Amino acid sequence: MATTPLINLPDGSGTTTSLNLSTNSTNFIFSGLVDANTIDVQVDVNESGFISDPALVNLTVPTFTIPNLNAFPNGLALEKGQNTIRVRAVDLSGSVSPAATITIDVVSEVELFEIESPPTGIQLQRNSDSVLVEWSD
Repeated sequence: MATTPLINLPDGSGTTTSLNLSTNSTNFIFSGLVDANTIDVQVDVNESGFISDPALVNLTVPTFTIPNLNAFPNGLALEKGQNTIRVRAVDLSGSVSPAATITIDVVSEVELFEIESPPTGIQLQRNSDSVLVEWSD
């Protein structure tokens, strides 16, 4: 069976199969890793269906980039609100992997600054695929 692609975390601290983030940027570039026997990476953007498109994915085993920067030098155009990108690998035998998922919530700059006063007493601990939030009054 094909191995699920790994998505690089934006800060370069590791990889995951499920990336969730919020941004005010409407263009984004993702990269990741695939198994050595991968021959294709298929992408599904906002439930449009999985496709194999060399303009959308640059595959140079063991790495891939979404989108292919030769076709989309500014990155993948995202819509305001929630965007879901699913990525799966196809191996030499034709086996298809489970999908890795990237969920991006694109917010306007106004939404980023709607908080009148910043919260206090919050501590964050970032792990490779999660964030632990602790709140004290």
